[in-house]
Amino acid sequence: MDVIFETQKGTPFCIEIGFFDTVLEIKEKIQKYRDIPVTQQTLILDGKVLEDDGTVESCNIFQNSHIRLIVVAHEPEEQPKIKIEEQSPVSMKVQLLLRLPTPKSQKIAVQMEMSDTVEQLKKKINEIEGFPANRLVLHANENTEMQDHTCLHEYHLTDGSEIDITVRPSSATSGTSAAGGTAANVSGSKRLKVMVLPPGGTKKMAVEVGAWEKVQVDKD
Repeated sequence: MDVIFETQKGTPFCIEIGFFDTVLEIKEKIQKYRDIPVTQQTLILDGKVLEDDGTVESCNIFQNSHIRLIVVAHEPEEQPKIKIEEQSPVSMKVQLLLRLPTPKSQKIAVQMEMSDTVEQLKKKINEIEGFPANRLVLHANENTEMQDHTCLHEYHLTDGSEIDITVRPSSATSGTSAAGGTAANVSGSKRLKVMVLPPGGTKKMAVEVGAWEKVQVDKD
């Protein structure tokens, strides 16, 4: 069957794929016919990043499906600097890949203005996935924690940049132990990882709590 691929630049192109192909095999065909290395390709369908081990059937790819192709080229450092000077990063729109705090670290794609703040990005995540915006912690470039009132362009994000998402435990989980002490101060308390379905959300998230902590519904 034929599938249409849309790129950031240039006209869409069509490639014939098999009903039993994996996402990796699709990328290999793109490399063969369009000379785009597999390692530089990210495929997105309906806002979700397609993982290499996914199949045509599991990813719901059909005849004439439109798949977005993001190409992240490994270019010399001086070339991106020239692009940043020629284009105002504040006015640019980018497609960001968000790694969700789920067991399989699923990724979703969202489009943001580079002039948007981190706080606006958190609100967007709340609208899509239901995670409480005030408890989200975002990390860009693997280890840099993003601050709420900072603009996205200050983190030098580009189309296809990945952002890791974690969720801070609610303050409501810091209950009191049976001995009358605070749960967080219990010596040697064991940490547990529980799966929580946020109100209005569709995916569970992992939250770390203490074995002595009291857990209750947080409506914020």
